[in-house]
Amino acid sequence: MIITVDVAQLQLNTNQLLNIKGDYMKVKFIFYRDLLKVFGELSTKEFGFRRNLAIARFNANVLQKDFYPVELERIKIAQKFAEKSEDGQPIIENGSFKIPEDKRAEFTKSLEELLTYEVESDFEPFVIEELEKVNLSGNSVILLEASGFLK
Repeated sequence: MIITVDVAQLQLNTNQLLNIKGDYMKVKFIFYRDLLKVFGELSTKEFGFRRNLAIARFNANVLQKDFYPVELERIKIAQKFAEKSEDGQPIIENGSFKIPEDKRAEFTKSLEELLTYEVESDFEPFVIEELEKVNLSGNSVILLEASGFLK
């Protein structure tokens, strides 16, 4: 039996994923792929100069500079444990690496440190009134709230 694992779909307790201290917010890597999409969507919205600048800086500094190398490491780990095709390439189905059941525990253990990797950010969370001014998908709003970007 082969189990397909998509790391971005792992569910963790929001309290474990978010840690806000003082003026800095700690953002965990587990939200990386979804935040990349949401901040891409947010970067097309008109919030005003300061907020748009903050969104652009967060995208460039945290999502691209800090988290992208961690994402590359996650992919390497998934490739290592994935079932291989006849030509030795990892098998990907529906955008996810196919991880054989007998390798799943070792794969998960290898990912644990990456999934809890976090970066401090001085990004000021959104207030609901800001998001009422722009059209965001419901999924984007839920992710912003779950990841601590909505207060």
